[in-house]
Amino acid sequence: MRIQTKLFLTLLLTSVALVGTMVILTQWSVDRGMLAYVNQRDAEQLQPVLLRLAEHYAERKNWQAIENRRAFDLLVGGKNFGRGTPRGRPPGPPGAHPPRRGTAAVVARGYVDPRDTTLLDANGDVVSGRSVTDIDTERHAITVDNQIVGWLVRNRQKKITDGFELQFLEQQQLTLLAISALVLLLSGIISFILARHLLRPIGHLTAAAARLTSGNYRIEPPLERKDELGQLARDFNELAHTLDANETSRQRWFADISHELRTPLSILQGEIEAMLDGVRPITAKQIQSLADEVGQLSRLIEDLYELSNSDVGALKYRKAELDIVELVGNAVEHHRSRSHEQGLSFDYDNKINQSLELYGDETRLRQLLDNLLDNSCKYTNPGGRIQLVLAQDVDRVVIEIQDSAPGVNQNQLHRLFEYLYRGEQSRNRKTGGSGLGLAICQRIVEGHQGRISAEQSTLGGLTVTITLPIDNG
Repeated sequence: MRIQTKLFLTLLLTSVALVGTMVILTQWSVDRGMLAYVNQRDAEQLQPVLLRLAEHYAERKNWQAIENRRAFDLLVGGKNFGRGTPRGRPPGPPGAHPPRRGTAAVVARGYVDPRDTTLLDANGDVVSGRSVTDIDTERHAITVDNQIVGWLVRNRQKKITDGFELQFLEQQQLTLLAISALVLLLSGIISFILARHLLRPIGHLTAAAARLTSGNYRIEPPLERKDELGQLARDFNELAHTLDANETSRQRWFADISHELRTPLSILQGEIEAMLDGVRPITAKQIQSLADEVGQLSRLIEDLYELSNSDVGALKYRKAELDIVELVGNAVEHHRSRSHEQGLSFDYDNKINQSLELYGDETRLRQLLDNLLDNSCKYTNPGGRIQLVLAQDVDRVVIEIQDSAPGVNQNQLHRLFEYLYRGEQSRNRKTGGSGLGLAICQRIVEGHQGRISAEQSTLGGLTVTITLPIDNG
């Protein structure tokens, strides 16, 4: 069974249950109200009878005269009682069937059916009438000179069996049933429309998911809804865009890897074939050139291996307490001489000026600093400047490395930490490296629960900021 059908049946059955409950409660309320009305009306009709009984007792000072059953019937039910008066049926309104003989006179004079009443004296003993045994009775006092001289006991009606009241109840019942049928019909229509409205986005998402599994990531489910299903559609769009971006990145990754591996292999193959053909002599210089290409290829493979290990969580860290100030100072001294050889000035601003313990992997952090400082030395124009600032920000160490021109375009900054990305489009391996250095740096910083970012430098080049927590164990 489809979800739409299940939802439609659920809404419809709920409506049926609610309407059925409403009909039962309404019918019960109307029946109780009508029964209370009839009993109240009958009680009001007893007032003339009570008055006659009181006058009778006031004249005779006793009940002996109506101990006779016939006398009691005449006083309570009238002289026409028994001659065509139906039990409990008053005459109808104008236009109804004519009542039987004597009925109009009985009601007009305030008579009641003596078969439903019993006269008791002041002590509660039966004077006349049939003994009332029904527990649902009501007593009406008969008073003379503010003294109770007797009781007229009457059965209360528990069910309406005839008369115009019954016709009214039957008419109300038919009206309720008609209204209920109309309400159920409207509920069915609304439930069907609502079920389709709620399930339509799911149908679109199902079709989009089918296209997604087939490799088509460029899908746009409709987003006209503002509810949870609309949010689900928007999240689905984000998922599709992410998968599309990942697929594009994967294709670019394979293309870049192929290029990076093909270039040194092509050079090696060309050099070796030239030596075999005798075009180039086999000299130490030529062998050193081959060794340089093999070294470049080995470094690329090693970088790829480290990145793959970091992605699967296998990059090993041997963390221990170390002095971050000493570590940074050693890195600066190591690269200062190289920068001077290239005509670069190297400024080091240590704002801590004391030992500062940090929990981390010394080898990986040295690799991090070497990669960043090597990039600055490699990319900064001769006569430029490199600046490293070491500072402490509460419970964090901040390392900021700046260099002078050339800089990086603003739209390229967010891509610097991508695999195999170089800011220069020539992809010159001699100056651009493998394009994996900053990606490895990002993995090392993340492995120490830190953050790394890049922005344009005030010196005209690039600023790389590293933030490491002091206590990250």
